[in-house]
Amino acid sequence: MGLKLPHRVAATQSPGSAAARPEEIFLAWLFWLPRNADPIEAARREIQRIDSRAIDADGPQQLKALFTALVDNRRKGRAH
Repeated sequence: MGLKLPHRVAATQSPGSAAARPEEIFLAWLFWLPRNADPIEAARREIQRIDSRAIDADGPQQLKALFTALVDNRRKGRAH
């Protein structure tokens, strides 16, 4: 079973933008977690970091939506 993601997360990168897409950042973050790390707790910390910066731009908010989906899906028993 995969993560159920909000529709808004599927945004595309604007032409000419050198910034990584939120999906790419999320996957890189996930792959670089230490083997013994708790991904849910790590995702909660990332959500707090994004919230603490109070950035309302689409990219950080989409990244937050990915972290939130990970936490919510695990809480509901959907992520394995």
